[in-house]
Amino acid sequence: GARIGTLVTKNKEFYKNALKFAQARLCPAETTQFGAIGLLKLGEEYTNEVRDEYQKRRDATYEAMKEIPGVVVHKPEGAFYLSAKLPVENAEDFIIWMLREFNVDGKTTMVSPLSGFYATPGAGMSEIRIAYVLEAEKLADAVRILGEGIKAYNKK
Repeated sequence: GARIGTLVTKNKEFYKNALKFAQARLCPAETTQFGAIGLLKLGEEYTNEVRDEYQKRRDATYEAMKEIPGVVVHKPEGAFYLSAKLPVENAEDFIIWMLREFNVDGKTTMVSPLSGFYATPGAGMSEIRIAYVLEAEKLADAVRILGEGIKAYNKK
């Protein structure tokens, strides 16, 4: 997806290095530029509504994840997703099992294994990433199903 944002810092060294990265890109894609212009025209009210909605989604996901025994989770402050360590040996195997073999009332939960986000082989094997793509109530339900899945998976 497009990466659009601003950078505010008093750290001169950080600014200098960030500027190098920005200048190395030569020119953002035309569609990204048009997207940024459109976003700027929407105004602060729209931005506040979107921020509040994503905070609501984050909080619902975080609170539900904290309730699952054995899960280690930290509340993110700026991401559109949450990372968590699950009480399973291999998150990818667990996710595949969830998608193929587990459901609650015909529903299951899909998350991403986090190991692929690490450069170190073997790191993050029991970790997942869950994005805030649904409304808060649906996210809480998805996490509830995830918790039920963890219980069932660890019993098999």
